[in-house]
Amino acid sequence: MAGQRDIFVTRSSMPPFEEYVDEIRSLWETHWLTNMGAKHEALRAALKAYFCLQGGTLTCLRTVIWRSSSLCRR
Repeated sequence: MAGQRDIFVTRSSMPPFEEYVDEIRSLWETHWLTNMGAKHEALRAALKAYFCLQGGTLTCLRTVIWRSSSLCRR
């Protein structure tokens, strides 16, 4: 099949490396990767605005599960 391009279904779409590093630089500076950090609050505010919500709580269940499982290993 000449002229066809491969389509990688599981290949991620990635921003330029420098753009990604600029976006996450504050995470390294603050060492804050979990709930209630600056990125968490920005996402919460954006979701509230997008869905026209008056209030709400944003949690990351994956982090909670990871923390719980890591406590069990000790």
